[in-house]
Amino acid sequence: MTPVDITIFPAAFYLDLNNDGKKDLVAAPNNKFFNEDRNGVWYYPNTAPTGHVFELETKSFLVSDMIDLGSGSHPALADVNADGLLDLVVGNFGYFTPGVAQNASLYLFLNTGTATAPRFTLADNDWQGLSEFVPNDYDFCPSFGDLDNDLDLDLLVGSNGGSLYYYRNVAGAGKPMQFQRDFNVMWVSMDVGSYSTPAIIDLDGDGVKDVVMGERNGNLNFFRNTGAPDNPIFSALPTFSKLGAVDTRVFPSDVGFSVPVFVDQPDGLLLVAGTQEGHLEAYNNITASESAYSAVAGRWGNVDDGNRSAPAFGDLDGDGVLEMVVGNLRGGLSVYRTQLADCTSSTSAGAGAHGLRQLQLSPNPARSWVRVEWPDSAAAEWYACNILGQLTARGETSGGAFTIPVGQWPAGTYFLELRSGGLRAARAALRVQH
Repeated sequence: MTPVDITIFPAAFYLDLNNDGKKDLVAAPNNKFFNEDRNGVWYYPNTAPTGHVFELETKSFLVSDMIDLGSGSHPALADVNADGLLDLVVGNFGYFTPGVAQNASLYLFLNTGTATAPRFTLADNDWQGLSEFVPNDYDFCPSFGDLDNDLDLDLLVGSNGGSLYYYRNVAGAGKPMQFQRDFNVMWVSMDVGSYSTPAIIDLDGDGVKDVVMGERNGNLNFFRNTGAPDNPIFSALPTFSKLGAVDTRVFPSDVGFSVPVFVDQPDGLLLVAGTQEGHLEAYNNITASESAYSAVAGRWGNVDDGNRSAPAFGDLDGDGVLEMVVGNLRGGLSVYRTQLADCTSSTSAGAGAHGLRQLQLSPNPARSWVRVEWPDSAAAEWYACNILGQLTARGETSGGAFTIPVGQWPAGTYFLELRSGGLRAARAALRVQH
């Protein structure tokens, strides 16, 4: 038998894992800090006809079949290679290697599945080369947004050091991302102390993207963009250091590790924040001020995957409803289905997510009826589903503009989809109010 040799506090468990009626042996570290996190689950099946003979089969039982980045996973979703599918970028705190202080980086997982069935394949374990900053900096937290107003997504990365790394996407709209690092000292000067977790959002409605940063202390820092649309300018000090009076600390802890994500919804912005304790907090009535936001839920969705939750949102299966990917201190990821509408594409005509054209709806929100601008002369069938995917109404159009009565529909969010020639052609999110 190969003896168990796990650094720091190995613990053994005796149970039947292969359902052969005999109890096997599993050994793993019983310490969540600074311990083996990739080859830390040693599985010994019992191979004896009777009695006990334990033969080592793997040192990464279960872990080898999942995405596990060691410690501190921070996900973000974006279409990196412009194939119409959302890809996954994950930063991490690092992973355990004896004698090495830190080895954090960004990991790129390309979506090699389909529009309705995502599948993520590791394409780069040091995306954009952020490992060059290790060991002096680590705990990388990526965020995507169009900071220079050129219609493509740029990359902003927070870290343990408390400041930012900015990578400008120079590829152009609809093309595979191509980044150039911006060495402007401004990004380094935007320092919140420790554990910067950025979000890119125009929070004050002036047409330029601002930056909101979470931090170790649990508050949210708002940095107002005072530059031109194509030239962001930020002060070293936040405009507000207690945005929305959000504080993710839970007594008696003095740390909160806030991770903000803003989700556009038909009735306004929703803020979902990751926390040190592992739960998620949700707020609405979002403004660029220190006035207290309205709490939707202090423990939103009953999600708790362990310390330092880090959420990201995207429509992974093309049904118009957002999925949520959540990272945690243990380095893995969890995926949840939400009831949030995918409002990432505008309701004006043009190419949307997964290559579908977007319908122009007016009024939206609607009360009695909605006018649908179908920019095609071809006949089509239309389908309206509620946020649970249940069919509410359907009909046909001969092309061009048409109206749909919605006065009898229950108030809520609906997804209107047109199919032409049996194929999905266009869609939009519709809000019905009474």
